[in-house]
Amino acid sequence: MKTKLLLVLLITSLGYSQIPIEQYDSVTETQYVGVSSSIILDQENIAEPGGLYEINTLTRSSTINTTDTHTSPSSGVSVFNADREEGVTVFTTNQSEGHVEYTKIEDNIGIVLTYSDAAEVGTFPWGYDLSNSSNNRNSDSSAGTFVYSDSGIPTDINGTFDGTIASEVDWYGTLKINDVLTGNVSSAFDGEVTRLKVVQQLDLDAGLIGSGDAVLTYYFYYDANSANIVFRTISVEGSFTPIIGAPITLSDFIMESIETSTLSTLETSGYKLDISIYPNPVGSHLNLKFGKDFQVNSISVSDLSGREVLRTHNVLEKLMVGQLDAGIYLVSILTNKGVWTEKIIKK
Repeated sequence: MKTKLLLVLLITSLGYSQIPIEQYDSVTETQYVGVSSSIILDQENIAEPGGLYEINTLTRSSTINTTDTHTSPSSGVSVFNADREEGVTVFTTNQSEGHVEYTKIEDNIGIVLTYSDAAEVGTFPWGYDLSNSSNNRNSDSSAGTFVYSDSGIPTDINGTFDGTIASEVDWYGTLKINDVLTGNVSSAFDGEVTRLKVVQQLDLDAGLIGSGDAVLTYYFYYDANSANIVFRTISVEGSFTPIIGAPITLSDFIMESIETSTLSTLETSGYKLDISIYPNPVGSHLNLKFGKDFQVNSISVSDLSGREVLRTHNVLEKLMVGQLDAGIYLVSILTNKGVWTEKIIKK
C-alpha cells in the first residue's frame, strides 16, 4: 500500500502521468516535414522525465513531405515505408500480439539489412515504468546479410553482419516544436509525448572485400493523445574499410516533424467560428465542440479526391468514423456564419 501511494505521489508531482506507446508504427498516410536545426540537438541531455523538451531552432530542409505508408504482405508482417524526397527508409517487422522485431531495414543511404536472426525491438503497448526502470529497456542480438549500394563505388558491397540492438522507452514529458510551415498547415507541436530510443551496433564483414561497422540510432516521439509519431530522428554512423582503396564513410541523419493542420477557424467580416475536433489522428470517433453563437447546418467528410463519404444534418458531439478506410480526409462543417474545414488523419 505504501509503495502504491508513493508511486501515485511521484506521478502527481511530475504533473504528467505518461501514456504507453500503443504501437511501433506511425499512422499510415501521415505526412512529415524534413527539417534541420541551426544547432546540434542533444537528445540525451534534456529535462528529467515529466519535464519540457523545447525545440525552437528548426527550419524546413525538404520541398516535398515524407509520406508514411504501411502494408501487411502476410500475416504478422508489417512493412513501414517512409517515402521521402531524397530516398526511402523501409522497416519490415514481424509483429505478433504487440511483439515487434526487425526482419529487414532499407536505409536512406543505400544500406539494406536482411536479418537471419531478427532484432527484437520490444512489446507494445510499452510505457515508461517509474517503479522499475529495467522494464523500460530491451536488448537482443542480431545477425544477417547486408548490401551497400552507392553511386561512388563501382559495384555493390555484399557481406554479413552481426550485432546488438538496445531499445528503451527512455523519456516522457511535454514536447514543444516550432513551426516551419506557412498557410493552412503547420509542423508545430505542443503536447505530451513518450519517447522510444533504438540503437543498433553492427559489425560488417564482406570477406576479401573488407570490413566495417555501423551504428543506427532512432528517436521516435509518440503523441500521448493520438499514439502517432510526431517527431523523429534517424541516424547512421560508421565506416567500411576495403582491402583495396580508401575507407568509405557511412553517414546519414534525418529529422522530421509531423505536418498538422492548424486549429481551423473561419473569419467572415471579422467573425471567427469557435469549433474544435479531436483526436487527430482519429480511430473510431471524432469529438466535436461548438461555440454557442452560431448554428450548425450540416457536417460532412470527404476524401482528398473530393468524394463525400459521410454526411449528417444532426448536431453531434461524437461523429463515428470507424468505418472509414485509413487515410486523410477533410471535415467540413456548414454553419449560418460560413464553412469550417479541417484535415484529419484516419488511423
